[in-house]
Amino acid sequence: MPYFASFNYTTPSCKSVFLGGLGGTGRSMILAYIAMYAFKHNWLVINVPNVNKWTQDHTAKPVKMFNGLFVVEEHVVEWLDEFKTTN
Repeated sequence: MPYFASFNYTTPSCKSVFLGGLGGTGRSMILAYIAMYAFKHNWLVINVPNVNKWTQDHTAKPVKMFNGLFVVEEHVVEWLDEFKTTN
């Protein structure tokens, strides 16, 4: 049985994970294996390739605001394309 299947997700240790290390230590491969496992077990995989672009993009103008959330059409279209490709 894989480790992810037997893990107790209600423990406090599941709340956050930090992958640290120097370049070339395998952080990206660990994330790729986790995403592959999740996809194969019908989990919803959400890929955010560059969150800094979404939070620090001062050229994009929000179109609408719902309860304090801004909708930037360029970012939404980009994210939906990534989501469709991933899933």
